[in-house]
Amino acid sequence: AACAVAVARPPSAGLPAAAPGSDPLLRVLTPPAVGAEPAPQPSYEGKGVAARVDAALRREHPQLASQLDALCTALETSLLPTVAERLLAAVHEVVLLGLSVTPSPPDAPPAAVTDALNKIGTAFGLSSGKLARADNPETRALAVGWGAALLRECIASPPPTLSELLARLEAVRAGLATELAAAPRVARVDGGAWRMLLSQQPLVEVPGQYEAGLEPAMEQLAVIDRIAPGVTVVRDAASGATQRRFVLLSDSLTRHTFYLNGPSPLRPHASLSVERLSQLLRLLTRRLLRYRETRRRAVTLALPLSMRINDRGVMLCECDPSETSLASVLHAARSAAGLPPLGPALTHQRTLSRGVAPPD
Repeated sequence: AACAVAVARPPSAGLPAAAPGSDPLLRVLTPPAVGAEPAPQPSYEGKGVAARVDAALRREHPQLASQLDALCTALETSLLPTVAERLLAAVHEVVLLGLSVTPSPPDAPPAAVTDALNKIGTAFGLSSGKLARADNPETRALAVGWGAALLRECIASPPPTLSELLARLEAVRAGLATELAAAPRVARVDGGAWRMLLSQQPLVEVPGQYEAGLEPAMEQLAVIDRIAPGVTVVRDAASGATQRRFVLLSDSLTRHTFYLNGPSPLRPHASLSVERLSQLLRLLTRRLLRYRETRRRAVTLALPLSMRINDRGVMLCECDPSETSLASVLHAARSAAGLPPLGPALTHQRTLSRGVAPPD
């Protein structure tokens, strides 16, 4: 729900003040007192607490809800990975899945790998031909290019051995990565989003201010003043995932870097898993901070900030521009030297699948 990104500012921010005890966000969450007649409520049958809070937000603060909707829609339209970038990440994930299988004769492709390929073919419209009928010419070119090669060589007629299947998948992955590497690494946010923020009173709060479990003081709350128009496109060499990093500028003159992460056809509920894990870590941190020694050492458990902005699994994720991994450094170094990043792993898998010990 969009209301997971921010909440209404206090009455001092220009919104009408609610009568004592009549805050709509509290009314929908607070049960009636014992013995009291339940207050009439709208019908939310089949909906959870988030839907009720979202409905109250839209009823009581329509301007804030409008800004949230426009902002989330503009970000999703401009900053989600393209079809080709998502296909690259999915193929890379299948290659890593195949390499995780213990190699041994007769080296038949496991069901997990073939099922993953079928999911990719269905999710991207390769099997049904939907991708070839897309309105975007770049998407249609992908369908007749590497998309057709993936469907023909790996999904429709897979080879009898896992080694050969991985070799074909690696060829598709390398071709997609080469094409995307030639694309510009700088993009721009949809202009309507930041023009809308400039023309209206800022109401949407900067995400992540409640992650510590404590509500910040009202004078310390930061709202989004504008979106920086420049976007940096970063591709992780270890996973093939693409990030379009953008900057939210707050009214306190601070910069906050984020990117959008969409659902994967192989892990459609990954955003919900991350959300639940973050909630679990917050509960564990509260438990840890009850003890003097953990408070003295400031022991906490947390994940980088991430939150869903819609019901389709799109997440807004906090980004540290200096963040990297050892696998990314290794793969990037091999690519810069003209060597296949996964070459040693594929050679090792192929050798062991034949029942031959690799040389020292």
